[in-house]
Amino acid sequence: MDNTAKNARPSGSLGKNIRRLRLEKNMTQEELALRLNVTAQAVSKWENETGMPDISQIVPLASVFGTSTDVLFGLDGRTEDGEALQLIAEAYRGVRPGEVETCLAAYDKLLAGAEKYPGSMALLVNCMNLGLSLCLRDSRNPGSEWCFAGERADRIAEECERQALSILTCARNGEAGEDDAMRAREVLVYLYADRGDFARAEAAAWKFPIRSDFTSGSHLAYVNERRGAWDKVAENLCTDLTYGLQHIEDSAARLGRAYLARGMAEEAIAVYESIFGVIRAVYRDACPWPFHNFDSGDCHFLLAEAYLARGDRDRAVGCLEATVRYAEWADETAENTGSVGFDTPWLRESGLKNDVGRDAFRLSAARPRLLAKLNAPAMAPLRDDPRVIALIEKIDSWTDAVSCEANAKKD
Repeated sequence: MDNTAKNARPSGSLGKNIRRLRLEKNMTQEELALRLNVTAQAVSKWENETGMPDISQIVPLASVFGTSTDVLFGLDGRTEDGEALQLIAEAYRGVRPGEVETCLAAYDKLLAGAEKYPGSMALLVNCMNLGLSLCLRDSRNPGSEWCFAGERADRIAEECERQALSILTCARNGEAGEDDAMRAREVLVYLYADRGDFARAEAAAWKFPIRSDFTSGSHLAYVNERRGAWDKVAENLCTDLTYGLQHIEDSAARLGRAYLARGMAEEAIAVYESIFGVIRAVYRDACPWPFHNFDSGDCHFLLAEAYLARGDRDRAVGCLEATVRYAEWADETAENTGSVGFDTPWLRESGLKNDVGRDAFRLSAARPRLLAKLNAPAMAPLRDDPRVIALIEKIDSWTDAVSCEANAKKD
């Protein structure tokens, strides 16, 4: 948050103070109106003193300017950074993987916080990110999303778009960093494409760099190499490789889908198998971080779909069995080590190591996700297979284990 107005002591009327603080932020009346969800005409009336902000808009106004209501009225002020961070922590504390209601509750808390303190970039970005997860549906596998909001999705999508546009406005004014701006553009790509507005989606997509090696991690590593700070070099590059592996896996999985959609099953199988080749080379005997599992679907299921297209039911079922084995492996690793996916020199010092808690890898989180994928339309030809029926029974049996674990925690 830019605190240039923190120590300012505007004099005069509320309208004059609003105008002065707005100009100090290099904001237009339209940009301020977008941040407050009002019209530009309303802002003009405030500044010309032909109208007054509603009492409910005073705190949001002060927050947009990075100050307090005291400064807005001509007194000393303070920022709300600490309270915003506390709101974010409280919102996420109740989130449980796979339970949509807990995600919606967290989103509502973040949304209320962002409306109260629209000057908090942290609240705005967190609200937008969680909102995107709640409003996007996987068109190929309906029901497989980890926290789709159902009837509220369209409304959340509209809120997400406003938040992304607001972040881009902040970036132009120097109030938001480039990472936040890039994320906002990415969110717009997803939202526009999801609703069929492909021209605007493409325009947003062209804002991104063409080369994937333009990263802060690789360049920070160069700086730290020259500095001789080799521990920092390792952290920079492990973090960079984590992102790189995520990018490779996601792009390869989507490439396989593109081949399969064109009737090129053999090419799709070759691409999917190559993903597992990369995983085996990097992780060896360690439990790999399931990047694509969190994005748009487990790669084992995508490979199963490709084998089905080739008519190879036996190998398709084998892929489903492999993903259940992986879920059990990840659960055991999370229980014994507290983390998953970083027990390899490539990633061991990654800055992302603690970004996702071990609960995200437990059977309680895997169960609804796997059942949704097994019940997806693409898997319909295998549902009467005895091995698949046995898999479903096995996944259902995890309920007892999850219940026992929950009771043990309570005790």
